[in-house]
Amino acid sequence: MNFIKKFFTSQKEEVVVNVTTERVIQEMNDWVQVMQKKVPRVSKSIFFNSDDEDESLLNLKPIHGQLGGRPSKQYYMSRITQEVFEEDDKHLALLLDSMQVIVEHYVAKRKKYPIKAVSEENEIEYSYLIGAGLLNEAPKYPLYIEEFEYGYFFVTSEPQRIKKILS
Repeated sequence: MNFIKKFFTSQKEEVVVNVTTERVIQEMNDWVQVMQKKVPRVSKSIFFNSDDEDESLLNLKPIHGQLGGRPSKQYYMSRITQEVFEEDDKHLALLLDSMQVIVEHYVAKRKKYPIKAVSEENEIEYSYLIGAGLLNEAPKYPLYIEEFEYGYFFVTSEPQRIKKILS
């Protein structure tokens, strides 16, 4: 009986902290970097909360220590592009995943990126995707294409000041 009482009374109350999205992202990246030395295939996807119906919700328990406690806000992440968002913008995580797939289909079909001709940030031109029958209506938010080596690219919510992709 004494053990049970001690177990329940020794539990510390969880500290709730206010942290920025940038801090959460930095701590996630740092944690992944440390873990990759032990388990090479670890990625930020390890933070997905597998117990929740919302697939983009993050479980940040592994970094509570680095943050000083549990974040006061919930955070969400795109499964494909791994961009992190606060709860108010969680719809962007889902939008990025669906738009990534749509743009990949467009590029595979047309062999070019669906970007605006006058955009220095590789902003996606939604009318191309609608015209190709891949999208019913344009999202309310501008999205961009960030290109990497070997033809790989990601759809992102952040404008990229990078070399213009030839469309």
